[in-house]
Amino acid sequence: MEIRDLKNFIKVVDQGSFTKAAEEMYVTQSSLSKSVKRLEIHFGSQLIVRIKNNLHLSDIGKIVYQQGREIINSVNDLNLSINQTKNGEYGSILLGIPQLIGTLFFPKIAKEFYESHGNIKIELIENGAKKLERIVTDGKVDIALIVKTQLTKDNYDIYPFIEDEFYIFLNEDHPLANRTEISISELKNEKFIIFPEEFTLHDYIINTCKAHGFFPNILYKSSQWDLILELTASHNAVTLLPKSIYTKNVNKRIKLIKIKGKPLLWSLVFITLKDSYKSFALQSFIKNIDSFKP
Repeated sequence: MEIRDLKNFIKVVDQGSFTKAAEEMYVTQSSLSKSVKRLEIHFGSQLIVRIKNNLHLSDIGKIVYQQGREIINSVNDLNLSINQTKNGEYGSILLGIPQLIGTLFFPKIAKEFYESHGNIKIELIENGAKKLERIVTDGKVDIALIVKTQLTKDNYDIYPFIEDEFYIFLNEDHPLANRTEISISELKNEKFIIFPEEFTLHDYIINTCKAHGFFPNILYKSSQWDLILELTASHNAVTLLPKSIYTKNVNKRIKLIKIKGKPLLWSLVFITLKDSYKSFALQSFIKNIDSFKP
């Protein structure tokens, strides 16, 4: 059975005439008659009965007409949904994001994308960057926002997001608080508050200190950036964090000091698995990455 034949049959019934239907559809009456005949052969029954030059539906014709309209409507809905999906108007995206990065940047990402693509659902998968890289590789998320320097493989398509700089965060009463710059080596005897092992910032801070000749004296570890700052303030300790965190900081006792020497950069990128299927929704998200930048 051809959808075209079903549409022609419904049009004939709606118009009550082969002639009127042919005129409206800009086709010949013969082509409409052939469509109806093919349907009658397909269903093994007469569909239209002529009585005194009027068209009437047979019992089977009524069924084909009623359910045929539902089929045509479903096909139209299907085509509409496909076109909307192709245009990136509908769909869903699994976005992997570390908690810290999510706190800093996801509100703007969500707002910007919702305003232009309100029918695309973003489902967040929050985890440490180390695990996020694995689940991107395993295809368990569509895209992830992580620190570029921590990538262990090269099988990703990379979309740059932002580049921030690490600063030293400490209490305003700390002996070093009045300095404009502090070198990493000067922190050798300080107490550190850092993220736990599953966070890439943990390794980054450890390796940075080791590169300057010492292993940090770690007092506490926490997965909560705001708790890290509270502990830093209350224990007169130090921590290294991206400058952008300061915009979220509510602890007025915390100061940030520039690191002396070569800047320590925090480069954030979106990654997808190279050569993986990218849904139309995901393609729309990728096209909008520049609008997400602070």
